[in-house]
Amino acid sequence: MGSFAKAQSNENWQPVALTAGGATNANGIEATYELASSGGHDVVIVKLVNHNTYAVKATWKDLIITKNGQNLSGNNTQESVTIAPKIRASDDLGNTVQVTVKLSDFQTNATNFKSFDVSNFDVLSVQ
Repeated sequence: MGSFAKAQSNENWQPVALTAGGATNANGIEATYELASSGGHDVVIVKLVNHNTYAVKATWKDLIITKNGQNLSGNNTQESVTIAPKIRASDDLGNTVQVTVKLSDFQTNATNFKSFDVSNFDVLSVQ
């Protein structure tokens, strides 16, 4: 992926609601996001952590919420990522994957950005 310059001066990871009820952990997957800059582009870095002892495939659709209340779905492409299992069942830490979402794909920028959300989040066990 490349290097990232933080949009804020310190790390500012925010929780991502993965369920309609607002839960930030679904089927052993936890998600957070951070606004950043990469290669001159405003981006959202989405961090997914697999707390399961087995590999999973997570799928979802990105949603960008703007300061004026718009919910932007961009080209509405389904995101998909496979996340390896955590190393030891006794570990609190899971295996982590990061996904980068360019705000320009949603016809917006960091100035208009309010938050990141997902829709249709699903987790499947990978054999």
